[in-house]
Amino acid sequence: MGRKTIDFGETLGRYIDFAVKQGGYKTEAEYLRYLVRKDEDQNREFLLTKAAIQEGLQSGVSPKVRTAE
Repeated sequence: MGRKTIDFGETLGRYIDFAVKQGGYKTEAEYLRYLVRKDEDQNREFLLTKAAIQEGLQSGVSPKVRTAE
């Protein structure tokens, strides 16, 4: 996946400019990549677990009848 074009609007655009200058990032792209990586690190396990649960739900009901015994 390559280039993305995103309109953040005026307020978020100003904040991104500020964060780049104050955070020591060379470019807006560097700052945004940092944010995406941070989000990925924080949410990876949750998203993998959610996908596994969804896969299980979509697989249907097992034909085996199970009891508490």
